[in-house]
Amino acid sequence: MVSAILYLISLAGFVSAGYIFAHYRYQRKSRSWKLSGTENAIIGFYGLILSFLLLMAGNANKERYALIHQHADAIASLHREAGLLPAPARDTLRQHVIRLLESRLETDAEEDDDRREVLLANTSGYDQMWSTVEHFSLQDTLSPKMRPVIQAAQQAIALNYRIAYSNREGTPLTLMALLIVGSWLVGFLVGFTNGFNAEHSFLVPVIFFIITGLTVLTIRDLNDPNAGLIKPSLDNYREMLQAIRPSSR
Repeated sequence: MVSAILYLISLAGFVSAGYIFAHYRYQRKSRSWKLSGTENAIIGFYGLILSFLLLMAGNANKERYALIHQHADAIASLHREAGLLPAPARDTLRQHVIRLLESRLETDAEEDDDRREVLLANTSGYDQMWSTVEHFSLQDTLSPKMRPVIQAAQQAIALNYRIAYSNREGTPLTLMALLIVGSWLVGFLVGFTNGFNAEHSFLVPVIFFIITGLTVLTIRDLNDPNAGLIKPSLDNYREMLQAIRPSSR
């Protein structure tokens, strides 16, 4: 949140700096300055960069949603396959499923300082679940029935790691630097083109500030779902947890 506020302040500062520079350098000294057409090309080029990075961030967010759906399906499959086993294997594995879902929901609810500990606990939960699967797989009476359970457990573990990795995978720093520095320079240009006119108009700089600021912050949030305001929905896990709890008592 602090970095977002600092960015908005810096963007407003560059727009204001361009306006003040043009006002004192040209307008107050009655010096003329004509648009060459290059200004529009620069602004248009920056618009392309902005739209390209927004598309990249949006696609990454869609992939996270897809991974969440696949992960929820894998956990549901593990719960169903465990239901075909005799007790105590059935009850033990279903309790593992409930703990995995609770841990996943706790990971999203925790603040940044506590999220690392919750993530470690989540990984430990999958390790314990896999140890349980291995234990029952070694029993001769259960070994033939454990193959579907093993497949579902392997898929759930793999997707859990993919989700954790995708949450840290965002737009490269060089592109984010290009985006931010470009917004500062174009903001200065927008302020400059409006500052040398005798008839001042703040409409264009204000519109540029609002659109650019919101777009850059949206890209930032999409790149970091753990810290941003835009987070993938976990309703799949929540609804599944509510559905399986009564059947596991």
